[in-house]
Amino acid sequence: MDQYKVLVSWDILEEMEMQAIRKSKKWRLPFIAFLIVILAVPLVLTTMSVAGDVDPDQWTVSIGLAGCNTNTSDFYIDGFGEGKKYDGDTFIRVQANFPFNFTLHANGTTTVHTQAWDEDHTLVVGANILCCMVVDIPDDFAANGGDAWIDGIGNDENPITDLQSVALPSGVDVQWYLRNHNNVSQKYTKHVDCSPLVASEAMQASTCDMEIIIPQDLADAGATVRVQGFGAGLANGTHVQLPVGVTVDWDFTVNGKTSPTFYKHIDCTPLEILPCMYCPMQVLMPWDLENANARVRIVSAGDQWYHGDICYLPTGIYVEWSVIVNGFEEDVSHLKYVDCTPLVAGCAPTYCAMEIDIPDALVAQGASIRIVGLGPGHTDGEVIVLPIGETIQWYLTVNNLEGPVHEKHIDCTPLTVTGNDYRGLTVSIAGPPGAHTLQIKGCATLYTKNDIVYVPFSNIYPGGFDYRVDGGGWTHRTVPPGGNIS
Repeated sequence: MDQYKVLVSWDILEEMEMQAIRKSKKWRLPFIAFLIVILAVPLVLTTMSVAGDVDPDQWTVSIGLAGCNTNTSDFYIDGFGEGKKYDGDTFIRVQANFPFNFTLHANGTTTVHTQAWDEDHTLVVGANILCCMVVDIPDDFAANGGDAWIDGIGNDENPITDLQSVALPSGVDVQWYLRNHNNVSQKYTKHVDCSPLVASEAMQASTCDMEIIIPQDLADAGATVRVQGFGAGLANGTHVQLPVGVTVDWDFTVNGKTSPTFYKHIDCTPLEILPCMYCPMQVLMPWDLENANARVRIVSAGDQWYHGDICYLPTGIYVEWSVIVNGFEEDVSHLKYVDCTPLVAGCAPTYCAMEIDIPDALVAQGASIRIVGLGPGHTDGEVIVLPIGETIQWYLTVNNLEGPVHEKHIDCTPLTVTGNDYRGLTVSIAGPPGAHTLQIKGCATLYTKNDIVYVPFSNIYPGGFDYRVDGGGWTHRTVPPGGNIS
């Protein structure tokens, strides 16, 4: 009985084992599928993270202020371990690392700010930090070239002009100053609170409206003033605005000559040309030069200075001058120190009163001398004033015939017509004297038998002329060394 029971118990155990095997086969496939799903979920999540556009810890920097240009290299943040970050740059920051401090660099200023956690993941530098400060410069100061500088902002090429807006962190103090044509005022301080920088408030106590005063006689002569930074050409009565306390150099120009340099401390008094700074220099000449209508050339001041003229010049300079007479300028120049004494031309032997000497026989037939460049002919006994050392060209005219060109060096001797310069031809025509006439072409004089006709001549230039007898046809004749004409 006990053995049977044992056998039964063994069968039962075997049956139970078979049932367990059947059960394990029944659930094996679902179990494997379940394991696949569990293992696939991290892979899918990883794939989604890689394919996504936004890292949940990525932040964007936004630097900007309406009405102000902040998109420059002068605007960036740093100081929080991410290097320099400009507008639009991104960085990674987890929520656990908030809040944190960063440094803003803006238009030469440096300020530290705190960034709290923000659901938009944007570090904003805008109206919450920056002010758009308007710089207000008075119109008349700006019209005269005035502008302003703020330390760290602007330069010679890009100054701050009237009504320009500048972005700066609220709460900082900036140093600024006025500038007019490189003349710079003292420095002022402005607390940045988003109110305008009104330059006129500082200018009332720091800027001068300086008037240029030129004596009337000097102004009538065309004198103008140059002030450092403003350039030349400032006329009498001109006003310039300059910062109080600066020192500027200046000079004046009249008749093409510039004075020595003077200095003016800006204290709101006028800039005035004093009588001791200029001279009304008179030009004087001897009578013979004056009578010859001679004139003086003053280098840079022109060449139309006649006897008695007043030439206004700066005191204390040297001028170079020379005499021009009858179209010829002396070949030496002179120096004159401007000390309000006259400029006297002709004191030194620099010119000659040259006389024209023509034989009487030629004078009777209307002979004259032509000097190249001096216009009409000069007659016997005429005196011509010319600079010593000059060389002139001249020729003889008689009976409407022009001779060859000669040269003469001006050495105070007369210009003399000699026998080598002309020939006398005897009229030899038929009949008694007075029966027939001979006429040189272009000359109204009628010659008759045995008259002597004078014509220009030169061994190297025999010349030639046309003549006719009794109004007939014209005949051409060269001038022989001597002889008749018929």
